[in-house]
Amino acid sequence: MLNSKKVLVIVPAYNEEESLERTVDELVSVVPDIDYLVVNDGSKDATEQICLDRGYNHVTLPVNSGLTVGFQTGMKYALRNGYDYALQFDADGQHCPEYMSKMLDLAIAEDADIVIGSSAKRFLHACSARASLRLRSSSLPASESQIRLLACACLTGR
Repeated sequence: MLNSKKVLVIVPAYNEEESLERTVDELVSVVPDIDYLVVNDGSKDATEQICLDRGYNHVTLPVNSGLTVGFQTGMKYALRNGYDYALQFDADGQHCPEYMSKMLDLAIAEDADIVIGSSAKRFLHACSARASLRLRSSSLPASESQIRLLACACLTGR
């Protein structure tokens, strides 16, 4: 949980045996009370075994279906389990968990359905489908490339 909102961090993973443990360890170290779901996207390496050995909350897709399907799988999990927000967090370690609170704060302040971090422009975009696409910006360090936070309610019409 961040800022009293129920947040699920979705970690799509395809053949991430070399980085998955480090990424999840950093995530849990920085945000100890966060819920996460590793979506093993049909990996051919030891990704599944790492999830089992380390006791990670995870689901395994039978074949590699791509990042979009992995994220959709995580979103379905978030919706079925009553999460307010879901955040896509890459398994290769390129996203920094330190900025999750800032993203959630912006989503709440702007009543945004989605917040996207971009390294190219060094800012966060926040927009809402409920209010004719409002767009707001805030500074964000360049290390946060394409990290996305979504309000689960925007997918259900709530």
